[in-house]
Amino acid sequence: MLGYRARIGYTAPLSAIEVFPYEFYKIVPEGVTLVVSTAPAGVPEWEESNFPISEASAREMGDLGVNVIIVGGANARFGFERLEKQAKELTEKYSIPVTNTREAQIHAMRELGAKRILLAMAFNPAGRETYERFANDGFEVIGVAGAGYTIPQLGLVPVDAPAQVARRLAAEHPEADTIFIPAPHWPAASNVEMLEQETGMNVVTSTQSMVWEGLRLSKVTDSIQGFGRLLREH
Repeated sequence: MLGYRARIGYTAPLSAIEVFPYEFYKIVPEGVTLVVSTAPAGVPEWEESNFPISEASAREMGDLGVNVIIVGGANARFGFERLEKQAKELTEKYSIPVTNTREAQIHAMRELGAKRILLAMAFNPAGRETYERFANDGFEVIGVAGAGYTIPQLGLVPVDAPAQVARRLAAEHPEADTIFIPAPHWPAASNVEMLEQETGMNVVTSTQSMVWEGLRLSKVTDSIQGFGRLLREH
């Protein structure tokens, strides 16, 4: 079968996605496949109704026998304790690892030893909560900038758009050790290797961290070249 090494499930909070699957298959080794479920059209990712939709999708993936499930979406808005409870219940029911985008991102940054981080965002910065949620996880946010895009624009942005924001931040804050580029639906993962070489900083993106987490939880430990230290060395 196609996913003879691992089948990684991802519940996407949007109804139409293109960048995440494209970058996923650029990164993963042969024998790893993506099982993706998208939300119904017209249901914004931050709405409460998205939570039971994603949970139903995750349960269906569990029934299909995937190796790991990654729940996507506006994780902070749903409440971290609630997400942890969901992951625990699904893990116990299906006997497979269940995680979410936030956990993958935090795990990736801790694995790289991140302390002082820069946030290079696709959207405009959302305010103090952007700083506070990372501070609660032990990171010091020392710089934030956004590209000003909206969700419908993400598949149309130039491939180097994430790098443009990240470069500006790195030049302004050379004391940082890690650049974090959230949002898996713009082409951030395609810029990781280049940015690490240019800036000397660690670079973590949503897509790259979710792929890394999914592979490692599926016991696929290949050293993957071209997408940064995280996938090459960890």
